[in-house]
Amino acid sequence: MSGMMRRVYEALLDVLPTGQVVLLADMAVSKPLLNLGASVAVTGIAALSGAALFRKKDLK
Repeated sequence: MSGMMRRVYEALLDVLPTGQVVLLADMAVSKPLLNLGASVAVTGIAALSGAALFRKKDLK
């Protein structure tokens, strides 16, 4: 695989937690700060999305 698709898949490996686990298992982490920042961003987005969804619901 080469070109744009390769770059897309490499970016997904760097950003998604499952991809980060694969990189850690292979000892192939080349950008640890990028992985850390991506993990923080994914966690923040998930938390804010969940909070927004539950704010709109009337939980009783």
